[in-house]
Amino acid sequence: MKLLQWKWCGIALCFFVSLSVVAQNNTPLGPVFSVVEQPPSFKGGKDSLYLFLRKHFINPEAAKSANVNCKVMVKFIVELTGQLSDIELAWSAGHDCDEESLRVVKLFPPWEPGRQSGKAVRVRVHLTLNYPFQ
Repeated sequence: MKLLQWKWCGIALCFFVSLSVVAQNNTPLGPVFSVVEQPPSFKGGKDSLYLFLRKHFINPEAAKSANVNCKVMVKFIVELTGQLSDIELAWSAGHDCDEESLRVVKLFPPWEPGRQSGKAVRVRVHLTLNYPFQ
């Protein structure tokens, strides 16, 4: 019976260890987390993010003329300092929406970094932008 209990403990331990490896990618700069206790945020919150997008976002002419309704997802890493890195497309829509999404995200000021156990950590963020943006 004791041997059976230890086997289950070993299986459970392997399961939890593999989950933590999936949740983060190790790089020379440190691990990149997907889920953290306190996610990164745009300084000023969602309202400030929306105002920033309204101010800088230009609906592409190609998307307007084609009457496009679509979504573009941009992924990036919020670094320990709040700076953004590795900005790239996760979902593409075409009609110049991809380029406009990347352009605007590259204009973002530093974010509040994500935190795990009270310490700033690198976190991958996925941001979805809807077209037409209003």
